[in-house]
Amino acid sequence: EAEKVAAGGFSASEDSDDAKAYAKLAKANRMAHVFGAVYSADVAKAEGASVPGVVVYKKFDEGKDVMSEFKLDEVMAFVKAASFPVVGEIGPDNYRDYVDRALPLGWLFLDDETEDVNEAAKKALGAACKPAAGKISCVYLSGTKYGQMAERVGLTGKKFPCFAIADGSVNYPLDEAT
Repeated sequence: EAEKVAAGGFSASEDSDDAKAYAKLAKANRMAHVFGAVYSADVAKAEGASVPGVVVYKKFDEGKDVMSEFKLDEVMAFVKAASFPVVGEIGPDNYRDYVDRALPLGWLFLDDETEDVNEAAKKALGAACKPAAGKISCVYLSGTKYGQMAERVGLTGKKFPCFAIADGSVNYPLDEAT
């Protein structure tokens, strides 16, 4: 499967200090992310980036995130944050990635039988979570399969869709009657 996320670094020239620093950072993190470099102010401008600048291209959300102000010491935090969708599906293969972010988790539990309701719930959650991206991880999963997890965060595990926020050991379940 092709990479879901790739970071592009924009510099004026390959010999510039920022290009060399970005290349060093990319090499050090190449096992975790895909990095590319572009040496063109025109291409950077076309992508909405500055020079120096960074754009994270991704196969979800709007398709890319542009780092508003290039700060080398913040590039990896930006790339890592942009690597997560505003609302993403969580499961056994990526659960640890979300936990390792050390952010509160917003859990949306869905009913496997109501696709139209599920899509509306995910869309509403995305609109609500977008302003808080990077401050909370909003995820969705099958309440039918993972009802026990719903109970763990203070929900009944019997009515879907339902939503709760887990912040460490404190849970904030949304009233399931709404």
